[in-house]
Amino acid sequence: MSGGGAAGMMNAPGCPATAPTDMTACTTPTNNFTQCVYSGSRCRCTTQQGGPGMAGAGGASGREWACTETLVCPATAPMDGAACGMLTGQCAYTGTNCTCGNSHNWRCTETLTCPATKPVTGDACTANGTCNYQNNGGGTCFCANNEFTCIGGNMCPAMKPTVGSACTGNVNTSCAYGQSDCNCLNQKWACN
Repeated sequence: MSGGGAAGMMNAPGCPATAPTDMTACTTPTNNFTQCVYSGSRCRCTTQQGGPGMAGAGGASGREWACTETLVCPATAPMDGAACGMLTGQCAYTGTNCTCGNSHNWRCTETLTCPATKPVTGDACTANGTCNYQNNGGGTCFCANNEFTCIGGNMCPAMKPTVGSACTGNVNTSCAYGQSDCNCLNQKWACN
């Protein structure tokens, strides 16, 4: 991890491996807007104007750390409605997003966990969201009202479907099977 940082986070080059002390001298990163992110704080090495120890007043640096406290996400998803302290922020967990807002209580909502295998239109799902399957049959599936709707991608079954069986392709999806073609019309297969 270049320059240290919070778990799963890579900091910019020049960021210390551990969080610096607020209002202490620093030399890098030299861009006033570069943030160094740590568990519980976010710091920037900013240019200071005047004052004892600053550049132009006998000091060597002219820059110091400006750190602000940040929300530390619990290791596991908190209970919806539990107290979360005075800091605001959002924490993502598998299947759940939790936000600590102005009420100072956790507000957790279920998020869509995309199935490894592309679902078909009508399959059940539990949270609104979108799953992209560019490397798994192509297309996109949307979950709304506890049901997937899938569009795009390869909607042709590997084997020739039975005439009249249900299909999930878009209107006029056409699939070739040797000497015959099958079309998805009104969510049923028609083959010649």
